[in-house]
Amino acid sequence: MSYPVGAEVFDEAFEADGSVRPVYEDLFSRIDEGALATLHDSVQKDLAVKGVEFGPPHSRAPFAVDAIPRLIPAADWAALERGLIQRVKALNAFLGDAYGERRAVAAGVIREELISEAMHYEPQLAEAGVPVQAEVAGPDLVRGADGEFSVIEDNLRTPSGLT
Repeated sequence: MSYPVGAEVFDEAFEADGSVRPVYEDLFSRIDEGALATLHDSVQKDLAVKGVEFGPPHSRAPFAVDAIPRLIPAADWAALERGLIQRVKALNAFLGDAYGERRAVAAGVIREELISEAMHYEPQLAEAGVPVQAEVAGPDLVRGADGEFSVIEDNLRTPSGLT
């Protein structure tokens, strides 16, 4: 993968000196570099043939997928999992309130029009009298150049990972 000149990124598989990170050592010891390149090309071509794209209708782009998924050690995942579960619970609590009592509006936490005029707000759901929550959530998890994880986006409508 190429990055913009001067971009500071965290490479999941390789240390800054080019050595393989411990979590990837066993995997990379079993994979031929040429086979990996062939696999990568095959995955990208298959997605293109199937018409898999990403982005809004006016600016669709090919949906790129790494041939080898990100590996996250169990200890790192345990902490991430707790935080992601908490985050999705908070988002569902907000959805429930936005389509329900609107206690956050009454408390002055958020302005009414930020909810009622939101692009994807569905007034009929508020009138239906049923709890509103995201049944599937897809937080976009990235690592900064410092190696720390962050969520850059919460996808509650149709997470792209469902493809």
